Amino acid sequence: MRGISSDERDGVKRYRPVRSDRTGAWWSAEAEKRVSEESPRTDWSSSPLVFRIINRRVAGTETRNWLGWLNEKYLEEPAALGLSIGCGTGLLERDALDQGLCRRMEGVDIAAGALEIARERAVGLPVTYRLLDLESDPLPPARYDIVFSAGALHHINQLDFCVEQLHGCLKEDGLLVINEYVGPCRFQWDARQLELVFEVYGFLPWRYRFNSLVPGTEPYPRPPEVCSMVINNPSEAVRSSEMLGVVERYFERIDRREIGGTLLNPILSGILENFDEDDELDRSFMGVVASLEEELIQGGFIASDFVVDVYRRRSALLGGEQAKKADRARSELVSDQESAIERALEGISKVRESMGALRERIDETSRKAFDAGVQASKLQRENASLKTGLVFSGVRALKSIAGVGTPVNEAAPDLEAVPPPSSLARVDTAFSMTTPETRAIKSYVEGIGRGNEIFWLRWLREAAGLTGGKALMVGLELSHAEVAVRLGVCGSVDIMDIPALKAGVRTTELYDIVFLDLTSAYESETILEPITGLLKEEGLLIVTADRVTECTRGFERAIAGEFVPQRVKGFGSVTGAALAEVLPQVLQRDELMAQALAGLLLYSELVRIEHGLLPPALELRIYRKGDRSSMEESAPRLERTDDIALLQEREIERLKRLAEKERLDERRLEKELEVELQNMERVADDLDWLRTERSLLEKRGPFKYVSILLVKRRWARSGGSES
Repeated sequence: MRGISSDERDGVKRYRPVRSDRTGAWWSAEAEKRVSEESPRTDWSSSPLVFRIINRRVAGTETRNWLGWLNEKYLEEPAALGLSIGCGTGLLERDALDQGLCRRMEGVDIAAGALEIARERAVGLPVTYRLLDLESDPLPPARYDIVFSAGALHHINQLDFCVEQLHGCLKEDGLLVINEYVGPCRFQWDARQLELVFEVYGFLPWRYRFNSLVPGTEPYPRPPEVCSMVINNPSEAVRSSEMLGVVERYFERIDRREIGGTLLNPILSGILENFDEDDELDRSFMGVVASLEEELIQGGFIASDFVVDVYRRRSALLGGEQAKKADRARSELVSDQESAIERALEGISKVRESMGALRERIDETSRKAFDAGVQASKLQRENASLKTGLVFSGVRALKSIAGVGTPVNEAAPDLEAVPPPSSLARVDTAFSMTTPETRAIKSYVEGIGRGNEIFWLRWLREAAGLTGGKALMVGLELSHAEVAVRLGVCGSVDIMDIPALKAGVRTTELYDIVFLDLTSAYESETILEPITGLLKEEGLLIVTADRVTECTRGFERAIAGEFVPQRVKGFGSVTGAALAEVLPQVLQRDELMAQALAGLLLYSELVRIEHGLLPPALELRIYRKGDRSSMEESAPRLERTDDIALLQEREIERLKRLAEKERLDERRLEKELEVELQNMERVADDLDWLRTERSLLEKRGPFKYVSILLVKRRWARSGGSES
C-alpha cells in the first residue's frame, strides 16, 4: 500500500503515513501559504533588505542575485537543459530562464501541491515538472548540463543515494550549484550562536517579538524541538551539517560564497513581518545585525549557516564503496531513530489521552460528591428540625454528657470558599533573557538622556557585579568618583593623584577597591607597593588604560606575584559619543526602537572589540589581591552541535524520561480517582441514611423512635456511624 508503513507491536498492527508522504503533504501546504498574499513573511530571506544584502555578499552588488552572478562567471552561453531539484513553486526555474542561464528547464519535487502551482505559473515557458522522491527515485543518466539545489539537499536523509544520482544525471562537464542551509542539524544551534542571538534579540521592544509561526509573542528565539520536527516535517535540516561532506566525495568545489544567516535567520524567523523596512530605525536595526554577522563570519568567529557553492563532477568517488556503505548505514540509523521518536510520541500521546479521561472522571465524581454533600447537609438540617420532643432532647443530653459522637456542623457548605481549579491559578509568564552585559547597555542608554553617564562604570555595576565598599581612585577625575557612587559601584570614594601616591602619603584606611588609571601612571612599577599596602586582602584592583603600551605590559609583569587576573574588557568611544549627540533627537520619533538601536550599536562595538575586529579606546583590567594558585581554569569553548544521530539519541532518551514521568502521573491520577470514588460512596451512604431517617421522622406515634434506633444500628454495623 503506497504511502503507508506498518508497525506491529503487542500483537497489534498499526499503520501510519510514510516519511515521504508526510514530507510531501507538509511542503504542499507550505507552498499554498507562501504564495498567499495574506500570509505574513516569516523567512529571513524574504525581506527585501536581506535579499539585497545576500546579493551583495554573493555578487558584490545589490542588484544582481546569485543566479546572475553564476551566469556571468561560469556560463559563457545558456545551458541546453537544467534541472532544479526540490523546485517547490518554480521560482528558480522561471528566474533561470528569464536571466538566460538555460534554454530549457525541468523541475522535480516531492510535493504535488507545490508542483501544481509551479505548472500554473510557468504556462508558455520551456519548463516541465514531475513528482519525484530524491531519497528513492532514480534520475536519468547523463541528461543535464547543470543541476540547481536551492534549499533542497538539506532536506535529504539518504544523502549518498541522492548525490550519486545527481552525479550520474549530469553530463561529464556539467555543474552542480547549491544555495543551501549547512548549519547545525534540526536547527539545534550551538551555545555561542545562541548567546549572540539572545543578546541581540533582547534589545527588541516587545511589539517586535510577535512570532507568526507560533503564533504569539516569544520572549526569545528557541531552537525547535527535535521531536516536533520529526513528527511534522521530518525532512527539515535532517543532515544539514553533514551534507557537504557527502557532496564533496562526488564533486569538487570550485567556488563558494558565504551568505550568512547565522544571526539573521534565528533572529528574524517568524518576526520579520513586525519590521517596517521603510522606517529608518527598523532598517538600521536589521542592517547593524547584518554587519555584525558578516564581520564575525569573515573573522572566523562564527560559521556561515548558508552558502552558495559551485561544483564540477569528480571522475572517481572519494572514499570508494566503504564510504558509500558507511553513509547509507548512517541514513538508516537516522531513519530508525525517527521511527523510535514517533513510537515514543505515540506512547506519550496515549498516556495523555488516558490521563485526560481520568481527569474528566475525577472532576465528574468530585462534582457529584459535592452535590450529594450539599443535599446531605440540607437533609441533616431539616431532620434536626424534626427531632423535637422529650425523647430526642434526652438522647442529645445523654450523648453530650457521655461524649458520644462528634459535633455536627449543621451549616450549609460555603460554596464561595471552594478553591478554583488549579488550571485557573495565576501564572506569572514574565521572562527576561537579558544578560548582565546587555542589562548594563540598556541601563546606560536609558541614562544618556539624564547625562553624567560613564559606560565602563555602568558595566562594572551591572556585568561585573560590583556593589558598595570603600574605594580609592588614583589618577581619575572627580566625575568618575561621583558616577561610581551614584551607580552604587562604591559606597564611598577617596581620590588621590599619582604624585601623592608616589610620595607615600600616609593613610590608615584599607580599601575594598582601588581604581588606577595607567594612562597617567608613568613608571607604574614604582606605585605597586603603595597600592598593595592600601588594599584589603581579596580586594580588587581595577586598572584602566587607553591603550596597551610598554608601561602597561611592565605593570602586568610587576603585579604577577601579588594579584590574580579576573577579567579584561575593552570599550569603544565612537558609539557612545555619537549616541550622546544623536539619541536625544531620535527618541522623540520612537523611544523604544531608538533605545533598542542604540543598545545594539553599543553591543556590536563591544563584540567587535572582544574579537579583535576593532581596537579598544579604553581597556579595563580587574585583578584580585591574593595567591595566583586560586585561579580557576577557563571553561572549554563549546563546539557547535552537528551530529544528527547524537541529537536524535538524546531526544529519544528525553522522551523516555518524559514517558516515565507521564506514567507516574497516570498512576497518581488512578489513585486520586479511587479516593474520589470511595468518598462518593461514603457520601451516597450518608445521603441514603438521611433519607431513611427523614421518612421515619415524618411518621406519627411513639414507635418511630424505636424504628430509628434499629435502622441506625443496622446501618452502623454495615460501616456507618451511630452519631
